[in-house]
Amino acid sequence: MTTQVTGSGVNFNGSTSGTILLTQPAVAGSNTITLPAETGTLRSTVSTGTVLQVVNYQTGAVATGATAIPFDDTIPQITEGVEFMTLAITPKSAASLLIVEVVCMGSPSLIDWVTVALFQDAIASSLAAVYNYIGTNQAAPLGFAYSATSGSTSARTFRVRGGGTTTTFTFNGASSARRMGGVSSSSITITEVVP
Repeated sequence: MTTQVTGSGVNFNGSTSGTILLTQPAVAGSNTITLPAETGTLRSTVSTGTVLQVVNYQTGAVATGATAIPFDDTIPQITEGVEFMTLAITPKSAASLLIVEVVCMGSPSLIDWVTVALFQDAIASSLAAVYNYIGTNQAAPLGFAYSATSGSTSARTFRVRGGGTTTTFTFNGASSARRMGGVSSSSITITEVVP
């Protein structure tokens, strides 16, 4: 590949044929383009909805916990319930949208209101929560999605906590035991997209 600087910009000649002309904008002052320090294909445009990355955590392991999440009109706190899943992500852009999808299988030891809540890092209040009234040792999926602008390219960890109000909560099972051999599983999926 050869390059040639012209009055209208920089001309890149392809290794076999064709050219790419990189033109300067018709504005006063100086502008800077910083190329990424990675190997790959440089896109000329990135459209809304383009997926930048997907990270996922899935488990069929059973776990139990008896720490309550009150069924009231308060935001669940990071000290309530039991943490069953975590997943970290480092956003590629501060302007991107993070979509967090949670599926949690669980069962209370007695008929109870069961809550599953999403937290970020060590922030006390949950970002999102879902609840259901579930019968004694009856398992049910609790799922929801949450989205927000990434805001920075700093790593962050999302945490999923669950619990009943007065009972023992069995994660990925019932009666403190696993069900379906581990294929009835819970998961967190985080998708980073261009807004």
